[in-house]
Amino acid sequence: MSSTFVDFWRGETISMTLTVKDEDEGTIDITDETLKFLLKENKDDSDANAKIDKDATLSAPLVGRATLTLSNTNTDQTPGLYYYEFILIRTTGEEYVLESDKVYIKERLLD
Repeated sequence: MSSTFVDFWRGETISMTLTVKDEDEGTIDITDETLKFLLKENKDDSDANAKIDKDATLSAPLVGRATLTLSNTNTDQTPGLYYYEFILIRTTGEEYVLESDKVYIKERLLD
């Protein structure tokens, strides 16, 4: 998957385009699939306790493209280090972790 998920400011609106690719870098059809984004304070937090649990919008599913939009309310989290994952959930029930890493939420000057 190609993404450019980077550190962001608390309360910032984020919109990003994601493209799901196979191991040979070819795009795949994600029609009727779910592309989920999870943000957690701790790696071992349950999904139910995720700070953000959001499905991306499938904007061009035939070529594996989706858009993830996080509102300023979604990103209004305590500044600090978090863990995130992008997960593809197939209609068959299979789940694939496409990306898993750390991200830092930065404090803003505005209150």
